[in-house]
Amino acid sequence: RYNPRTQTLEPTDMGRVASHFYIHHDTIELFNKVLNPAMSQAQIFGALAEAQEFEQLRVREEEQAELAGLEESACPLPVTSSPASAAHKANVLAQAWISQCRVDAFALTCDLNYVAQNLGRIMRALFEIALRRGWPTLATSLHELGLCVEHRMWSWDHPLRQFPGVPVDVLRKLEASHTAADQLLDMSPADVGALVRDRRHGLLLLAHAKMLPRLECECEVAPVTHTILKMDIALTPDFTWAEKIHGSGEPFWLWVEDSLNETIYHSEYIMLAKKQALGRQTQRLSITVPVHDPLPSSTSSTSSPTAGSAPRR
Repeated sequence: RYNPRTQTLEPTDMGRVASHFYIHHDTIELFNKVLNPAMSQAQIFGALAEAQEFEQLRVREEEQAELAGLEESACPLPVTSSPASAAHKANVLAQAWISQCRVDAFALTCDLNYVAQNLGRIMRALFEIALRRGWPTLATSLHELGLCVEHRMWSWDHPLRQFPGVPVDVLRKLEASHTAADQLLDMSPADVGALVRDRRHGLLLLAHAKMLPRLECECEVAPVTHTILKMDIALTPDFTWAEKIHGSGEPFWLWVEDSLNETIYHSEYIMLAKKQALGRQTQRLSITVPVHDPLPSSTSSTSSPTAGSAPRR
């Protein structure tokens, strides 16, 4: 942005996002036009597929049959662009990547890998844009989709699918029972084994359910002035640490939102260290947030962890 008073160029929020995530300027211009706080996941994928980064994808006649098959079997979200466009191909391949579908044609496999290499980066950029604009619903959807890309699983899949040590047939039985991961924590290994009709895997499933990153969030809110609130937030890890899965740290995003007025008042990136998780050490944050008339009837602090692990409010 040009500042006529100082006769200098000053970076904008969109410019910082483009620079940080190496996003083409035409793509940022597109996102600036089409993004809105009420976008559905299908609309998000449609906008993402129009990115300049995917313009170089070639649409080959001999691939149309396989792409049509992938669209039918691997795309849970509707694809509305023209089948002859690069955006249509990028959208189908992006969803096929998350669905872990096999691609037969060699050239299509190369295109799938290219889409996968750019998909996570662009999705994180979209999330950063939504966060900076203070759109909580869109930010939640984009963060969720970013985790879907990273773990190659959809948000409606059972979260234990992200663990390679759980047999696929056992996961299918668990999903058929419609038992959430949080419900498993209240059950014994024998009960979990009975749930999947295989008592040998009860202890395994329960152990992996306890590894899903969770934070217990406590918040005390006090007014400073009529339009400023002070929030004292305590975050306590409540999961079993496994270094092969969590590494040396587990990242969380925390934001304070007013869902009625569709506003994010504060956001913060938190890295939970191994030592803190093993010792169940509580992290304490003290923040002040401005509120505007009409005053919100309630606010919520949301922490978004790993795929499939529901935010704690």
